Amino acid sequence: MENENAFLPDNYEVPQGESLYLKLEQGDNKFRIMDRPVFGWLGWQEDEEHKQKPVRFAMDQKPTDLRSFKEQRVNHFWAMPVWNFKTGSIQILEVTQKSLQKALEALARNEDWGSPLRYNITIRRQGEKLDTEYFVNPSPHSDAPAEAREAWSQTVKNGFDISRLFKGEDPFAPNPNIDGEDAPAAAA
Repeated sequence: MENENAFLPDNYEVPQGESLYLKLEQGDNKFRIMDRPVFGWLGWQEDEEHKQKPVRFAMDQKPTDLRSFKEQRVNHFWAMPVWNFKTGSIQILEVTQKSLQKALEALARNEDWGSPLRYNITIRRQGEKLDTEYFVNPSPHSDAPAEAREAWSQTVKNGFDISRLFKGEDPFAPNPNIDGEDAPAAAA
């Protein structure tokens, strides 16, 4: 029975806006990588409105003058499209944490696990700020869920291009020059 004096229902949660990026939340974050990652350098610069804006560079274009970047640094990043099981949508996972990069690299290079395109991954996030820890757990090899394959196929047909990150553009923006015929196959 619900408390009549309660301002909000017991099971109420503020709806989350749909994001194009997977933000690793406290607890388990389960996803399926749908395509190979892109690699590069990520820095933050202030825009005209004094807001921090991400600026990305390809691996071979790391800037040497870092004075205009927050904390005068850029970080190595991986970015990849993923199926987020929690939201039931395709998002971009951007990984700047070296511990996560090393864990994913170890899985990819392991002869028993191989390509992370072949299994689901759960990253458990614990702690806050400098005390944050991440634990990477692969699931047994399996096909991507049908809804993930269908969503990825539609995303690609709509013109998804992750390399747009390097131009400061939206990778999900429709591309009128693509007819869907050259779209990569969805991950199995």
